[in-house]
Amino acid sequence: MYISTLFAITAVPPANGDGSSGNPYQIANIDNLYWISQTSSSWDKYFIQTADIDASGTIALDGGAGWNPIGPTWWYSDFKGYYDGQDYNIDGLFINRPSTDYVGLFGDVWNDPSILQNIHLSHVNITGKDNVGSIAGCLYGNLSNCSAEGTVNGERYVGGLIGTTCNGTPVSCCYNNATITSSGKNVGGICGQAESIPLENCYNTGKISGVSNVGGIAGYNMMIITNSYSTASISGSICGGLVGYQEEMMTTVDNCIWNSDTISTGIASGSNSGTSYGKTTAEMKIQTTYMALGWDFTSIWSVDENINNGYSYLQTNLPEEALPIILSEFKAEQENGNVLISWKTESETNNARFLIYRDGEVIGTIEGAGTSSESHHYSFTDSEVISGNSYTYVLADLSYANEEVIHEDFAVTVNISENNIPLEFILEANYPNPFNPITTINYALPKNGPVTLNVYDITGNKIRILVDQEQSAGYRSVVWDGRNNEGIEVNSGMYIFRITTGDYSDSRKMLMIK
Repeated sequence: MYISTLFAITAVPPANGDGSSGNPYQIANIDNLYWISQTSSSWDKYFIQTADIDASGTIALDGGAGWNPIGPTWWYSDFKGYYDGQDYNIDGLFINRPSTDYVGLFGDVWNDPSILQNIHLSHVNITGKDNVGSIAGCLYGNLSNCSAEGTVNGERYVGGLIGTTCNGTPVSCCYNNATITSSGKNVGGICGQAESIPLENCYNTGKISGVSNVGGIAGYNMMIITNSYSTASISGSICGGLVGYQEEMMTTVDNCIWNSDTISTGIASGSNSGTSYGKTTAEMKIQTTYMALGWDFTSIWSVDENINNGYSYLQTNLPEEALPIILSEFKAEQENGNVLISWKTESETNNARFLIYRDGEVIGTIEGAGTSSESHHYSFTDSEVISGNSYTYVLADLSYANEEVIHEDFAVTVNISENNIPLEFILEANYPNPFNPITTINYALPKNGPVTLNVYDITGNKIRILVDQEQSAGYRSVVWDGRNNEGIEVNSGMYIFRITTGDYSDSRKMLMIK
């Protein structure tokens, strides 16, 4: 179960192990993992992970920049050791370093045969500049049985697992389900730029977008890729289902498959040596499609309609079971002049947050429970309702990959009664604020009387009359369109709105940004 929490992270040496090959350091929690990143003298040692690790607290590290990669720079300050995740999970790793190169759990791994294996990352949120990947920014070594899910962002050489691969032994039996976004080139599902290291028995299901050289497996390929596939939705000026651009020197893509329902080309540009095949979604969910190419379904691959959405999966690297977001209850009820919205889930999968819609517009968000098989209760209060009106509420959930599901079957309409009278005068903050150019102002009147509501600039000049009339008691709302009394749009800046009714008056500030 993943529930984001903030807690202090400190560098604590592992309680067991001495870092030797025969007695590796045992990494049992986020403090132990953080100790590695802070202790460069350990970067040539041996490590094994001994428990699942909650890394959500990394969002508070280094003034909000998050995790500082292990071995952060190329050549002189890199990781030269061995890390075995032992199929335990690292959950919620956060990095926000948009001006930094070599970004990932590991920054630069540069010593053949450095080994990273059996590492699984979920709910990552990683941003860097060049050479960005969830596992490693740059890899000169071995990567096997690793996986990632979440979001990865960067400029160039951006991959779901690795930014750039250099010399080393094969990248094997890995998969990526992270959404990858790049503002530049060389962007791939497994690696952004693939140099020299062969890649075999891997797959990608994460969405990918970049400017050019965008591929389902590798953005820019200079190696041999075999027995791998991608189902990804891919966008960019030069993009392919498997490879964006392929060098012509000794590089091939053999016995690989891409989803032809998603993208028409396997290799977008460069040499097309080797054999690769576009297959439909239906064909990619049939074992014989892969066996016809000689894939090993005895010890490496399997197909099960209930696993990995029916696509083939790795026997030694099982994808996390997807628990659907089961919404068992959704209510919206009038209460003390407001509408109280409540709902209950029985399970959730990769649920970043809920969105609350009122009449087709989002009025609020609530953080979800990530992935959980336990039931959760949620509530939200809509205080911006008006007597005599009716409102329809709908709930949606948003994944960590920004995929939205709207639960229209649970829509509820609430009629606000005419006698919905507040107990006191209320002037609420405008919404949205800041705004451009329209904002809504809500207020409550406990009794009938004359009402004026005006907008002033920061020097106190009245620029717009919004209300000047007798009004009955109830909950009211008025919209300002950012224009003055002459119908001219006002400039960006701070403005004040003030209400007066009988003995009551109040004012608030609002900010227009164009």
